[in-house]
Amino acid sequence: MSTGEPNEFNSHVIERRDESRRIRDIARLDLGLGVVAGIVLLIVMPGLAVTALVATPILLFCLLSFYLDRRSR
Repeated sequence: MSTGEPNEFNSHVIERRDESRRIRDIARLDLGLGVVAGIVLLIVMPGLAVTALVATPILLFCLLSFYLDRRSR
């Protein structure tokens, strides 16, 4: 085992770490896109009340998605 070659356990750990990193990156991307979409809606929409009605559910959905992803780990 001291030869530096990865054994079966190390391969499994590396695979799990890579998968975890991929999932975390996707969650960050999801949250980032939701926040950007909410900000864009706040800037582009003409009325603040309409913007709030449209942006709030989108932001809540993104936060819920992020929370459920964190909870599933």
